[in-house]
Amino acid sequence: MFGGKKEEDKEEKQEEETEEEKKAEPEKKNVCTMKRGDYMIHVYIEQAKNLDVPEGATVDPIIEINCLNERKFTTAQDDLSNTSVAVWNEHIFFEPKNVEVERLQKGKIEIKLLDKGFFKDALIGYYEFDLTTIY
Repeated sequence: MFGGKKEEDKEEKQEEETEEEKKAEPEKKNVCTMKRGDYMIHVYIEQAKNLDVPEGATVDPIIEINCLNERKFTTAQDDLSNTSVAVWNEHIFFEPKNVEVERLQKGKIEIKLLDKGFFKDALIGYYEFDLTTIY
């Protein structure tokens, strides 16, 4: 008679705990969803090596970063060959204001390595990724 009550209480507590855990799971999912608002996106450009440059030729590499229709550049390096390492160590910041969720979900960060020219920059390398992946 006395032992049965305690077991029933334990079972009720366990049921309540599992219900609370189930309720907490959707909240965890919502923590990672992007919301409308102001954001700061930080891109750190460290270096580029093993450049695909014909032997004996040189390039003047510069990096272009595109994020949410905003474009920024690093400083240009001068006369690097295929054995050289281009070192920038630059921080690039994007601060979009009041951004819609749909725009964030479709947003990408594009990084282009270009050979700086007088009239036109030649593409050496390209990489892009989604903002939601980074978030």
